[in-house]
Parts: sequence; C-alpha cells; structure tokens
Amino acid sequence: MKEQIERRKDRRCGLTPSAHVAFGPDFCRVGQITDISRTGLSFRYIGYQDSSQSSALNVLSAHSSFLKMPFETIFDFEIGSEFFLGSIPIRRRGVRFRNLTTDHRSKLRRVLQNCTAGKTDAPSE
Repeated sequence: MKEQIERRKDRRCGLTPSAHVAFGPDFCRVGQITDISRTGLSFRYIGYQDSSQSSALNVLSAHSSFLKMPFETIFDFEIGSEFFLGSIPIRRRGVRFRNLTTDHRSKLRRVLQNCTAGKTDAPSE
C-alpha cells in the first residue's frame, strides 16, 4: 500500500459529533464534520457522490453556524457502506475554503481557538 503524504498546511481539530455541514442543491444534503482548520474541513456523508458541483456549504453545530461558505472539493471517496434497505455508500469529502468573508474568518477563528484550548465548540455572537 502506498504511503499517504500529508499535504495540509494547517493543523485540523475535531468538533463535537453534532457538528454538520449542509451542501448540495438548496443545501439539502447533510454530512458529519470529522475535522476543521482555518483553510478547510472534511466530513462524512451517506449516499452517492454529490454531482451538483455546489460551491458553498453551511456549517452547523450546537453553538455556531457559518452560512454559505465558498469552497472547492479536494477529495471525495467511499470509506464504507451501510446496510439499510440495501448497501448505501458512506463517503468522505475534504474541502478547501475559498474567498471567505470577514465574518466567516472571525467565527472560524473563535471555533479553532476554543478547539485548541481543549473545548470543542465556540458560542456564536
């Protein structure tokens, strides 16, 4: 098996299991965030690969939300499957943020500061 080279420039940290993203057309698909950094995040979702080519996502958690964050997909691959009414794939997607607003950057900075201080989420203003 080929060894994977770490290409991330920023440290990523995990969020609570209740942290999710909404993506796709009209933000109708949902995934669970696995980690986040100041430049991007990754998440798991159930279903087939999103082919909508959406360019924004919403980050939602118990204490904060970031709406319409522009991004580009870096990777998207199947990591397993669920057996509920047949075999449904579980996928993992990594995205890089693009052209964030000042408000997006500010909220993201607060989440990351609390995450690195041992907390998992930052309250929003």
